[in-house]
Amino acid sequence: MRQRVGLLGVLFFSSTGCLINTPGAGYARAYAGSIPLTLVNDTGVPACFVHMSPSSDTNWGDDWLGPTENIPPGGSRTFMVGGGPGWDIQILTCQRTQLSAEQHLPVYAAMQLPISTLRPTVYAQPPTYPVAQPAYPVAQPAYPVAQPAYPAGQQPVYQAPPPVY
Repeated sequence: MRQRVGLLGVLFFSSTGCLINTPGAGYARAYAGSIPLTLVNDTGVPACFVHMSPSSDTNWGDDWLGPTENIPPGGSRTFMVGGGPGWDIQILTCQRTQLSAEQHLPVYAAMQLPISTLRPTVYAQPPTYPVAQPAYPVAQPAYPVAQPAYPAGQQPVYQAPPPVY
C-alpha cells in the first residue's frame, strides 16, 4: 500500500549554508524524461498538487507543480516524464483533498489524461520526419544496359561442369 503523503524535506548542509528542496524539484529532476504527459483539469476546482513517481517507489512523490502554480479548471499542464511500465499519479486540491489517483499507469508514449479519471483519452502520435530526398537528380547510366534476349518460353539452363577426377 502506498503512503498517502508526499515527501517533504529540507536538506541542511554544514557551515556553507543550507539548501532548501523546492517542491517538485527532487522527483521532477530525478524522473524527468522525454515523454510528454499532459494533465487536463476537467473538474470544477483547481488542482494545486500533482504527485507523480514510478510505481517502484514507495510513496506518491513530491509535488511536480511550482510553489504558486496550479492547474485551473479547463486548463492543462504538460510534464516531461521518463516513462516506463508503471507510474503512480495523485492529484490534490488546494485544500489537499484528493481529486484523483491512479497506480501502475503504463507511460511509453505521449498521452493526455483528464484529471477526473486519470485514464488516457488521447495518445499523441509520434512525430514524423520527412525522408530526405537528394537535392540533385539520381544519375542514370548514359549507355543502354544490355538485357539477354532468349526466345519466348526458353530460359538458359545451367550446366554444371563435368567432375574432375
